[in-house]
Amino acid sequence: MRRWAVAWLLGAACGLQAAAAQGLHIEADDEDVRSLLSSHLDLARALARPPAEGPLDELERQRLCAQAPQQARELMRIEGYYAPLRIELDCPTARLLVQVGTIARLRSVELLAPGVPDEQLARWREWLAETTLRPGRAFVRERWSDGKQAFLARLRAHGHPLARWGDTEARVDAATQAVDATLPLLPGPAVRIGEVRIEGLRHHDEDRVRALLGLAVDQPVSEALFIEAQQRLLRSQLFDSALVELDPESLEGERMAVRVRLRESPLQQLGLGLGWSNLSRGRLTLEHLHRRPANWPLRARTRLAWAQEAQTVEAELSTHPGAQQQRWLVAARWEREQGDEAPYSQGSLRLGQVRESPAHDRAIALEWLTSKQDRDTRSQALLLHLNPSWRRVDSVLLPTEGQSLSLQSAIGRAEARSPLTRQQGQLLRLQARWQSWWPLPKGRGLSARLEVGRVWAPAELEVPESLRFRVGGDESVRGYEHRALGPEGQGLNGREVGGRLMWSASLELQQPLPRWRGIDGLGLAAFVDAGQAAQRAADLRPAWGRGLGLRWRSPIGLLRADRAKGEKAWGGGWRLHISVGMAL
Repeated sequence: MRRWAVAWLLGAACGLQAAAAQGLHIEADDEDVRSLLSSHLDLARALARPPAEGPLDELERQRLCAQAPQQARELMRIEGYYAPLRIELDCPTARLLVQVGTIARLRSVELLAPGVPDEQLARWREWLAETTLRPGRAFVRERWSDGKQAFLARLRAHGHPLARWGDTEARVDAATQAVDATLPLLPGPAVRIGEVRIEGLRHHDEDRVRALLGLAVDQPVSEALFIEAQQRLLRSQLFDSALVELDPESLEGERMAVRVRLRESPLQQLGLGLGWSNLSRGRLTLEHLHRRPANWPLRARTRLAWAQEAQTVEAELSTHPGAQQQRWLVAARWEREQGDEAPYSQGSLRLGQVRESPAHDRAIALEWLTSKQDRDTRSQALLLHLNPSWRRVDSVLLPTEGQSLSLQSAIGRAEARSPLTRQQGQLLRLQARWQSWWPLPKGRGLSARLEVGRVWAPAELEVPESLRFRVGGDESVRGYEHRALGPEGQGLNGREVGGRLMWSASLELQQPLPRWRGIDGLGLAAFVDAGQAAQRAADLRPAWGRGLGLRWRSPIGLLRADRAKGEKAWGGGWRLHISVGMAL
């Protein structure tokens, strides 16, 4: 008998140790409740501790078991269950049975704001109903807090930066599990802009910065107004950082001072780039930028790109942007391509104006260009350019949703001369580029691009090569060299020339990757490209490119590394394409 009792005690002790080793087994008819209790119930955490910490003391175990049912009831309120039907704990076997019952739901939500006009209060109640605090929603503690915070954030963004809640209350009807909420609001005054204080200026004129801000005294405060002002400052390319915010200590009546904190970009920057491709071999790029030459409010940029078969020299002088984000510019450019396909050299001079905004850009310019197609043939053109663009994207730097459309147009008169001939006539060139991004479940994304272009001019007119079309390369059809796709036939004087017609398209699917060595924003991409340039529409047969790539959503833009294969019939093959940023 004594041996049997000892064996039973040993068996029970082993069973308790096994139960402790296995942790607390929770049976609940709600997955969120089961997860919550497993993570936060003291008994569950104690039973799940590592074996290295030793077995759980029996007295401590009994104490935790006694507390567990009430603690479970308190925790379940977080998920909206205020009257569970059943909570049973079998301490020796470490099993907890939970029937959650009916979830509490909001029956009424009353927003109180004494002294606020009825029309304004009605609008605010509509805003509140758009949060998680509308009748019929489950009364979950996280949603209760999030809804109140979301409403306050919207109210503060629309001119009431001092808004706060009074003593909010939620009453749960024990019989029906219906919740009646009362939300007393202290909106504070409708604030207007007072003094604008600018900090951090060293080289640039304060008056020009104020004009760029576009903030006027007594203007109603809004978050959108401040965001637009910040974006204007950053798009000026004069500042590395800009922060526009209210000074909460400066309230006088309804006016509050605005503080603008700036960090100027370096006055001068020098950039050096080295590259290589199997077409142009080594490539050197040198770029210099001066943001205030001779202490004038101007921006001077010079760039030199030198490769074995292609050289470019360009200089641009532009004014600092004004209140409407407009700037004047004058630019000169010389370029030469010496490859077997469409060799040419060209010089141009351009005078124009650029206007930029978050959703719309516009550039208008008058350009004179001269082009040398071969040893004997020269072309000249005087063109008026109008290049608008529109975009509706969630981020200009790293878009994941939205679309953009850009148009390039040039109209004017061109002339071509050779020792034996002279042609001249009107010229019209149009090019359009559409892009779209669609977010997909699980962080995936789909993007598409379509680009078309055409030149209208007399058939006998030798159009300057830079106005013709060729496709292929990073932002076009991958799997081919830059501008490698074009007319198969010979142009005038027995030379290859670019086409008067062009199209290209792309479809890409992106799959996010988990964080790797502290780097976020990595992803894989699968893509298909197609396109062609030709003299006639009948010759626009597609050249295909397809492949896989690696993506990194870096702080400076999207870094893309693609391995693409083009068709051999069009001179394609396996090629590596690397680029940073995105053309919008």
